[in-house]
Amino acid sequence: MRAEKININGMVCPLFLLNTLVIGSGAAALNAAVCLHDYGQRDLAIATDHWGGGTSNNAGSDKQTYYKLSLAGDLPDSPLRMAQDLFTGGSMHGDIALCEAQNSLQAFSHLVSLGVPFPHDKYGGYVSYKTDNDPRQRATSAGPLTSHLMFECLAKDVKAKGIKIFDRHEVISLLTAEDGKKKKVVGAIALDPNNLESPHLGFVVFNA
Repeated sequence: MRAEKININGMVCPLFLLNTLVIGSGAAALNAAVCLHDYGQRDLAIATDHWGGGTSNNAGSDKQTYYKLSLAGDLPDSPLRMAQDLFTGGSMHGDIALCEAQNSLQAFSHLVSLGVPFPHDKYGGYVSYKTDNDPRQRATSAGPLTSHLMFECLAKDVKAKGIKIFDRHEVISLLTAEDGKKKKVVGAIALDPNNLESPHLGFVVFNA
């Protein structure tokens, strides 16, 4: 990552050039960051308007449920079956449902390896339970703090890997460029509330 300056209509703003910018600090964003790092991408950073302030870390319920391919029970399961069930719910495109199902065990195992205490038996089996709309025992939970524990473990891994965090940087717009007849994202503009009185009014530009 390189730090430079950019002149926008006479206003000189901080500019950061890097390969990948992850926006947000919820469980999905942090998981994306640590997985990219594990795959070898070191030129990345996270921009978040409030570290630890998102839904993943703060929301609670009587039963936060995590779904993955069934690891127990006598009913056969497959990514196709799980994708069909997700799609039938009416809130997910079929291709996204298939990606979710196909990679669910890999994502679950990753969280287990980071220390999320999903319940298991003495043999190491992650026995799950049925829910009203899913009879194949795909559901598991570490209790009402499941998503908080996911954030906690992922956040610890982010910091252990030394991934740069731009805290208190609220991304307000994506930057796009024309690529033939299509647009592609090439960066973002964030607002740093700690520098609103500066000559650049708190604007920070990322080229990613």
